[in-house]
Amino acid sequence: MEFGLENVGKIALIKRALYGGKSAGRDFWEHLRNCMQFLTFPSWKADTDVWMRRAIKADGSEYWDYVLLYCDDVLVISENDEATLRNEIGKYFELKEESIGLPSIYLGGKIVKWH
Repeated sequence: MEFGLENVGKIALIKRALYGGKSAGRDFWEHLRNCMQFLTFPSWKADTDVWMRRAIKADGSEYWDYVLLYCDDVLVISENDEATLRNEIGKYFELKEESIGLPSIYLGGKIVKWH
């Protein structure tokens, strides 16, 4: 339907990616916002790409789960980071298996685990 009803069933040669349109980034961002709110992650008022919710560690202490979103990059900071990715975010987005794990790069910058 994206190409009009008159073209249904016809073969098309696509010469450039359609996701690169003027409003594609904004549309995807809105979609992310809707999904994150459904997953009970409110966005932080100071930065709408930072999502956080209260959580409880295995030892009973309280902390905050964070999800940082930028375009199609996702960084989860949580005691249960992999479960949050697979069981919550993964319900709504296709995740690349090789991208799940300790991050080595985020938003173009190299990152390492700090003890």
